[in-house]
Amino acid sequence: MGKLTGQESCQNVSDLSADQREDLDARFDDPGCEQTDAERQLHPPAELIEGDREFQIRVALPGYDPKDVRVVALPDSILLEAKAPTRTDREDGEVRFSEFNERVVCRRFDLPGGIHVEEVAATLDRGILEITARKKHSEGKKIEVVS
Repeated sequence: MGKLTGQESCQNVSDLSADQREDLDARFDDPGCEQTDAERQLHPPAELIEGDREFQIRVALPGYDPKDVRVVALPDSILLEAKAPTRTDREDGEVRFSEFNERVVCRRFDLPGGIHVEEVAATLDRGILEITARKKHSEGKKIEVVS
């Protein structure tokens, strides 16, 4: 059956295959075991709002500093990557066990229309990342006819 997943860990241990029991034993025997990238990646709540002139994306990133966040604007999407490293140095003692891992967020927001990539701004305030991107209108410009 292979590696033990989070859903399978709720089963009765006696129903597990030998490989799964071995994996479970290894996890309990080694409290500092490494998590896979998939287990460390976070999928924070987000919303995409379309206004008349711009798209606005809001993402919950509590505990991240602006230096930990990278936003890339593409003509039809926004890419977000955030990495919050874990501090293990302590002034009052040596860390013997910690479940605080590097937190990684990697999201792509496909937009329903094009944007001006040079007119994208991002701010991080109180754990909320707000990205604003001006729409690129592909419709023609309305011309007023005068006599």
